[in-house]
Amino acid sequence: MGNPAEGTLNVIRWLVTHGYRDEEIAAVCGGNILRVARACWPR
Repeated sequence: MGNPAEGTLNVIRWLVTHGYRDEEIAAVCGGNILRVARACWPR
């Protein structure tokens, strides 16, 4: 795999180019990660 940070930026650029709203992009980039972390990590 190449540079993961660059891959993330490419995904964000694609979402912006295709008209996704800031709230939708934030959900994909941050919200899903937080949801998975909460579901997987013990409290």
